[in-house]
Amino acid sequence: MRIDSDVLATLLHMQELDVQVIRTNKQLEDMPERKVILDAMARRRAVEQKSEQVEALAEKAEAKLARITEEDDGLAEKAQRVQAEIDEVKGDFRSVEARTKELSGILKRREALEEDMRAADAELEKINAVRNQVKAILAKIDESEQAAKSVFVEEGGKLKQHITGLQKQRADLAADVPADVLKLYERTSGATGGVPLALLAEDRCGACRTPIDHGRIVDMRTQGNVGTCPNCGRMLVLKAD
Repeated sequence: MRIDSDVLATLLHMQELDVQVIRTNKQLEDMPERKVILDAMARRRAVEQKSEQVEALAEKAEAKLARITEEDDGLAEKAQRVQAEIDEVKGDFRSVEARTKELSGILKRREALEEDMRAADAELEKINAVRNQVKAILAKIDESEQAAKSVFVEEGGKLKQHITGLQKQRADLAADVPADVLKLYERTSGATGGVPLALLAEDRCGACRTPIDHGRIVDMRTQGNVGTCPNCGRMLVLKAD
């Protein structure tokens, strides 16, 4: 096919801009701060899952301690009541003996509850220690993420601004390219990773470096100044001998 030399020059300039956009986008994606942010997000999710497990254990331990305390408070009141009854029936041996036995059972149960309470307190103390560790880890993750975000927003913003400028230049150039040629350029660009044009050099495609039969080159030149690379499919810009 034949493309006007000015249009061809515009296409080559567009390709230069497209390549710059690709490279700048790669720079943006490869920013170390981006990886830090993504890693921080993944770590936070993992730590938050651990935090949920810890909170569930804490809730269970606190509920257990509350039940023990409630039962012990109830037994304490009951012990006072039984002791008062013993004091009232001092002359009634049978009543004193029965209530004393009941009081002894209450005290034994309270002793057992005291052991349970100590164990529950110790369990809750361990859980709270893990809670604090989780909070400290989350705080470090937040600190690391915020520091990376600060750099990413500043430096990444500059790269994005540069990309926007390149894309505007590219759009201005594309406006001067005939619709059919632009359509071919865009279609070829999509199939070749954003590099649709290649220069013929020493009977080879300047992009994929595939040798092209001389007779085929002659045939392409008879049809115009742009052919198609038989290997990579790029628009092959032909040079005069």
